[in-house]
This record gives sequence, C-alpha cells and structure tokens, in this order.
Amino acid sequence: MAAEESPLGVHFRNAPARAVFCLAAAVVAAAAIDPSIEWMANDGLFGAGTFTDHSNLDVIPALAAGLVFAALFVAGVVRRMLRRHGHELDWLRGFTKLLPVIFALQLLVLWSMETVEQIVVWGEPLGGTLWLGGPVVVSLCLHAAGCLTFTWLLARALQWSAKTVVAVMAVICEFFCTLVPEHATPRPRAGDIPPARFLEPFLARLNGRAPPHRPAKTIV
Repeated sequence: MAAEESPLGVHFRNAPARAVFCLAAAVVAAAAIDPSIEWMANDGLFGAGTFTDHSNLDVIPALAAGLVFAALFVAGVVRRMLRRHGHELDWLRGFTKLLPVIFALQLLVLWSMETVEQIVVWGEPLGGTLWLGGPVVVSLCLHAAGCLTFTWLLARALQWSAKTVVAVMAVICEFFCTLVPEHATPRPRAGDIPPARFLEPFLARLNGRAPPHRPAKTIV
C-alpha cells in the first residue's frame, strides 16, 4: 500500500498550480474592475478632479493574459488528475487564504498596465494615483470587492472546466477501448512456441512393453 503523502508534500506539489491561479485571478480582476472605476470617475461620480488617463487600451491585453494563465492552470491540473487520479482541486475550496496574495498581485498588475498604457498614449508615466482610476480609498475598496468576486468566480469556473475536460477524456478513452475486442487472442511470439517433439507419440505407445525377444542362434 502506498504511503500517504504528508500535508507539506501536498502543499509543495500544488505550489505551481497555486501560483498560476493567483496570477490568473489577479490579472482578470484588475482588467475587469479598472474600466468600471474609470467609467465612474469620467462620469463625475467621484466629484471634480482628474482621476484617470482617459484610456482603456490596456484592458484587452490584460484580459488576454489572464485567460492564458487560466488555460495553463486548467491544463496543468488536468494532467495531474490524469496521472495521479487524486483530488488535485481540493485546495481550491480554501481559496480565501490566497486573497491577500491575489490582491497584492492585482494592485501590482494594475499599476503596471496603467503605467505602460500611459507611456504608450502620452509618452511618459503621468505619476500620482492616476493608476487607481479614482479616489484612493474608494478605488481600493472597489478593487478589493472585485478581487473577492472574480477570484470566487474564477475558482468555480476553473474547477468545473478541469473536471469537465477529465470527464470528456475519460469518455473518449472508454469509447476507443470498446473498439478493441475484450478477449482478443494475442499473436504468439517465436519464443512462446514449444519445439516440436516428433518421437513423443511413438514413445507413448511403447510405454510398458518389453523389448522384442530374439531367439538364440543354434551353433551346429
């Protein structure tokens, strides 16, 4: 019987999957919440003031990067589930423990995408808190709420996707297995064929018989 894996071993074994999931959740949350906050700021819901750079060119590339990370996560989990036949997604139920890391990554991603966008559009970073898209406290609260919401949605979506892919692959494998005869006679190999024994039938007939009697010659 195989030895049960220690909790520390399970943690390190799932470390790459956790890292990719955190990146996917952070990028998706940042790209999804940022346009909403900038829209509210540009419509004057936060009062007078300049809170945005009036550009959303960074949203689509960020969302594409988030989807790439999500696809990598699903592919990695599916491969591990097929190899180990274990519950590789059990840790995802406790994703709330990862929220501080995800939120920190989300703010880092937001600052990076806004800074790059400002350089592309305006030729230089505009500085200040324009990368938040609104008043500091309001923007941080909205991003925190978005982090929780999109992390939960992404966890459910990726968990369903991985299990669905595994189930579909299992059905396909079962279908192809039905095409192969269950009791197909394997082709014998040369080493499996016993050598021919031509004298065995004749020796079996002689079993228990006395040797033939020859009369002695009479010498005159």
